[in-house]
Amino acid sequence: MFEDVRAWYAGAAALRMAMVFSPGYVHPDEFFQAQEVAAVRMHSLGVDLAWEFKGAAPCRAGIVPYLSAELPYRAATAAAAWIGCSPPAWLMLVAPRLLALALSLLVDVAAARLASVVGASQGGVLLTLATAWPMFLLHTRPFSNTYESVLFALLLVLALAPPRAVPS
Repeated sequence: MFEDVRAWYAGAAALRMAMVFSPGYVHPDEFFQAQEVAAVRMHSLGVDLAWEFKGAAPCRAGIVPYLSAELPYRAATAAAAWIGCSPPAWLMLVAPRLLALALSLLVDVAAARLASVVGASQGGVLLTLATAWPMFLLHTRPFSNTYESVLFALLLVLALAPPRAVPS
């Protein structure tokens, strides 16, 4: 039975990875919440940003665009420069999505850890989470809510399943 769950989970994780490379976008906020802000900051573009990021006291902090888009952009740019070229447009599109994918796998790990705390089947919890549409679609995109859910999952693990002390 466990091998079946592993195979289904691996298939769901592979499908999640494929969603990273799918063209198009889910919602305009996929670009306006982080990628546009990061690109404007990196390239000093004269683009009119969304109202949330403007003014003396903007209502959105710049840390989410920096971590979720600017760091992947800088990593992609550095990797391309290392091999002696400019980063292709598709890489700049998927770089923030790859980070979102990696962090979505942390949600899976957190769910498995929490399942063991409450006595639920880790395989069942992982399979349910891995086949849920938000994991396929939303957790492979750089939405601010994606990062909030990752943080929440990790905080739940810290609160409900803290690391065990190693006996000496």
